[in-house]
Amino acid sequence: MADPPRWESLSQAELVKTLRGLLASGKLSERDVQEAVPGAAPASPEPKAKRPKQKKEFDMSKFRQRYIAMRVLYFGETLRGFASLSADDDDETVEGLLFGALKRLRLIVSRQDCCFSRSGRTDRGVSAFGQVVSLRIRSKAPSTVSLDDPGEPGTPSDHFAAGH
Repeated sequence: MADPPRWESLSQAELVKTLRGLLASGKLSERDVQEAVPGAAPASPEPKAKRPKQKKEFDMSKFRQRYIAMRVLYFGETLRGFASLSADDDDETVEGLLFGALKRLRLIVSRQDCCFSRSGRTDRGVSAFGQVVSLRIRSKAPSTVSLDDPGEPGTPSDHFAAGH
């Protein structure tokens, strides 16, 4: 039979590991530990490993969609212009960053499916105020509301329909 370990020679981590082993095997109870060490907190179990989150497939067909127009303001000092020359979302253009954000928010599925249109372009490093883009996005509008109706005067849809 092996000699019992010399408790004084063990590190704190080794002591905790040994204690947990004794608790798990049933050779020692939590009550024994609390009686032996005044003020000792109950031993906490090993933290559980987190399961990786499963990516849920997003089905845009379950949602209503509507056309919107957005006025865009941007400071282009660090950007490569407005129009994206590649299909790469999040490229260093206004359009690329806009599409990257819309996809992360799950407002659109892809550039091709959202009927995107822009009113103009800018070059590298140029800022702009009031450029307009239009596209079809996911909507929370209730099914009782017609998405083609411009709405009451003063509402955002009326504002864009009037061409302001």
